[in-house]
Amino acid sequence: MASVIRKCLKLIIADLYHDIYGRNPKRSWYVLGKLVKDNYPKIRPTLLQWQEKGYITLIEDDDNIFTVHPDKLPPKDVLLNSI
Repeated sequence: MASVIRKCLKLIIADLYHDIYGRNPKRSWYVLGKLVKDNYPKIRPTLLQWQEKGYITLIEDDDNIFTVHPDKLPPKDVLLNSI
């Protein structure tokens, strides 16, 4: 199970840094995929921690999962090492 959570978080991190300058700060369920949506209850605690640190703001509506704040993100390797 931990490997699925880690895989989901790696997908989210890859997406965060793919569009780091926030051309579209909202991240949709569709873009992040079925794996993330299906495992959302398991990864939500980590996303709440990221929200507390100011990296993201959870939206959790039918279309979007969160908004990213690129100016507050740490370097990618720091975020990867934290999961």
